[in-house]
Amino acid sequence: MHSQRFLLAVLTSAVLTGGCASKKYVSGQINPVDQRVSQMERKSGEQGKSIEALETDVNKTRERVIDLEANVKQTDAGLKKTTDMAQQAGRNAGQATDAAKAAQQQAADAWAHAENRSNNLQRYVENLENYRVAKTLHVLFGVSRSELDAEAKAGLDSIAKEALSRKKFVFEVQGFTDSQGPAELNLALSQRRAQAVARYLVTTHKIPLRAIYVLGSGSQSPAANNATRDGRRQNRRVEVRLFTPEDGKAAPTAKLE
Repeated sequence: MHSQRFLLAVLTSAVLTGGCASKKYVSGQINPVDQRVSQMERKSGEQGKSIEALETDVNKTRERVIDLEANVKQTDAGLKKTTDMAQQAGRNAGQATDAAKAAQQQAADAWAHAENRSNNLQRYVENLENYRVAKTLHVLFGVSRSELDAEAKAGLDSIAKEALSRKKFVFEVQGFTDSQGPAELNLALSQRRAQAVARYLVTTHKIPLRAIYVLGSGSQSPAANNATRDGRRQNRRVEVRLFTPEDGKAAPTAKLE
């Protein structure tokens, strides 16, 4: 009986001793694996952070590229605009040069025309003593106006008919204003009034332009007192004088073209 108990104790001890050895063995095998797994997880985490950092850098780089592309487009647009402006400036300069040449030619033509007109006018003045005033007409205008009304046109129709009934005649057309307003504006207005009368004689009655002499005199030589309304009305006028050869003399009429 005692021997059986001793054997059971030995067996039990052996079993227990074997079990502890198995646990140590298993632990010895598992712990290194756990350590490697932990190391791999740490490395994986570090690699993940590296990948995130790379992705952030890539995104920032992509944004910088987009900004650079936008800047390049703006620069290209600016260069194109500058080029267009430079080309337009070149065209404008060419046009200005052409205009200057044309103006010089016109000035030269005008000077030649003025010299010719001056010579003809001198010949006309030399023979003017042979002319006399055949008829005089005062054409009146409204305040600051230079348009002809029906009454003015009727008077011009009459004096034009008188002129065309003769072989030789000359018109003297002189414009005036009242004393209201600046002198320079009155001078320009008086010239427009005289030109309106001359234009009507030429376009409506075919009076030769060479037979009309036009002058704007502003508020000079008033015909009436500017202190009254009626006086100012009389001063807003164009005096039209028809000159014809005296006693039927055929004095030459200058051709002023």
